[in-house]
Amino acid sequence: MKNALEVEPRVLGYENGTTLGTIVTLGQYYTVDGQSAQAEPLLRQALEVQTRLYGQNDRNVLVTSTYLAVAILLGTNRSESRVKEAVEFARRAFKAYPDGDTFIVTFALAEYRSGHQIEATNILKPLQDVDEPQVQFLLAMTQWRQGDRTGALHSFSKGVDGMKQNSNPIYPVKPLWAEAAALLRKAPPA
Repeated sequence: MKNALEVEPRVLGYENGTTLGTIVTLGQYYTVDGQSAQAEPLLRQALEVQTRLYGQNDRNVLVTSTYLAVAILLGTNRSESRVKEAVEFARRAFKAYPDGDTFIVTFALAEYRSGHQIEATNILKPLQDVDEPQVQFLLAMTQWRQGDRTGALHSFSKGVDGMKQNSNPIYPVKPLWAEAAALLRKAPPA
């Protein structure tokens, strides 16, 4: 895919759908793989072109901005201004697609990073019975921060069980697992 990024922009241009698709896919891969520093410039580049071509409310633009928000929220540089930017990306996508699991989890993560534990928990409520590990690890962290130790441990356990069943997630779960494990003083992922 990296090779395609060397050729496609020169041959097809950055505004070509195939080129944009490759850039976004590689950015998503890096995000899911926990390589936020590599993901962010690719996703920013794609987002700028997509927004110019399709407008900020296009579904592809919202998906790209969601992955960019995740890269920021799980990256090492979580300054207040960067978290605010990620919150806006996540909020816009969530408002447009309030039933999309990835949009829900990302907006909840953004609220969590902003220190809004109750809001994050409320956003996750429609998904609390889902066996998606990213939901359960994030729910465990919000519950723990609100003093619900029993609920947090239960959610964490469900997240670990979910990881055993889903070894190829489409959301960056390992950073959430590691963070939840540290907060709850549990074993981190191997």
